[in-house]
Amino acid sequence: MREHLLGSVPWHIEPALLEEVAAHDLESFERTVLLTRIFRACRDGLTPMQAQERYAEELATASQEERDYVERFVDEEMQSGYLQDVICRSAVAWVERAGKGSWRFLLNPGEAQRFGRPREWLASQELVAALGTRFATVCLTALSLWEPDPDSRHPVVRDLGWLQALLVHLPEVPEEARQKARLVVQEAQRALSARTGARGYPSGHSAWEEKRRAKELIDSIIPLGSVSPIM
Repeated sequence: MREHLLGSVPWHIEPALLEEVAAHDLESFERTVLLTRIFRACRDGLTPMQAQERYAEELATASQEERDYVERFVDEEMQSGYLQDVICRSAVAWVERAGKGSWRFLLNPGEAQRFGRPREWLASQELVAALGTRFATVCLTALSLWEPDPDSRHPVVRDLGWLQALLVHLPEVPEEARQKARLVVQEAQRALSARTGARGYPSGHSAWEEKRRAKELIDSIIPLGSVSPIM
């Protein structure tokens, strides 16, 4: 219900409730970050018990709900193959989904329209902008956890979308984030170049449209993060 309110009709939510719902949603991101880190520790050679010991301090300060969430996933049967790859990317995937779904209108209030006219929000423009900044500040952790995705089935522009959403709402972009943003852009350019140059490009996908969208996003990201392109 909270996610529905946040992603579908945020303009109808009273300001205090909107803040509460947004804060609750960001708490789920924090759980996902902890899960991502623990699973990556397992992927890199630790046992589930060792991985949890490494992050014992974070688990100790987490709520019971957060600990239950992590423990539900961390067991021996889930430490290999595709599922592990998915969970190791879960923090990044959370931000990607949120940018397209539950946080779409908060991050892009201009898209909230009815019959071509802007919606009237119960929350002030200042509060909506502040929530966008909070989202970007909290979710910047996803950028530090970003890794190149070896699965070529996924559109190469997907990481550019959430990266642009973060950078545009940050009051100031830390140097470490600039460096990581540069890697995201370069990986997207590399993957796009390899894909559009390969034989048998998947039917149903427009290489030209994907390249156009990627260029559009990169052109937006460059001034936000002072990211030097390699195209």
